[in-house]
Amino acid sequence: MAPRSDGTRDFKVAFIGAGSALLGALVGALVSIQITGMQLEADRAQEAREKRAVVYADFLDAANSYQLEAGYTAKGLAGVSEADRRKLPSDAPVLRNYLKARVRYQNAVIQVYVYGSEDAWRAAQQVGQTLPRATGGLEVPKMDVATFTRAYQNFLRIFCAEAPATPRPTCTR
Repeated sequence: MAPRSDGTRDFKVAFIGAGSALLGALVGALVSIQITGMQLEADRAQEAREKRAVVYADFLDAANSYQLEAGYTAKGLAGVSEADRRKLPSDAPVLRNYLKARVRYQNAVIQVYVYGSEDAWRAAQQVGQTLPRATGGLEVPKMDVATFTRAYQNFLRIFCAEAPATPRPTCTR
């Protein structure tokens, strides 16, 4: 007796084969989507670290320059009365570098606000509290260099913790 050809059995085998292929394709697509998402996230994190590295370095440089120029300007204005200070034109030699440093510092603060982390923004505000106001009228108070240095170093620790992909163990917040 010859084996009987069963059309339903052939159909089931074909259906299982097609279903397996479809399931394999679906799993492959989902894995591919997940890997692509992970790569995009890694790329965004790298881009953020690179941007923060530039922003944080510029902020530290601008804060340091502003602090130094404020000190130089305070010395240059030591014998000048408050009334005479108000009469000085903004392009007076004693003010020129100070005002440039002040504008640069203002721009650096804005960049930290936009691109920095919450910790970096708080640290930038601490640095700012040690410096003359960067907006409004001319203010050249006596500088507390030790307080500025502590705030500066605190910001530097955040920079060290956030900019590299793998921070050194000594980079603490």
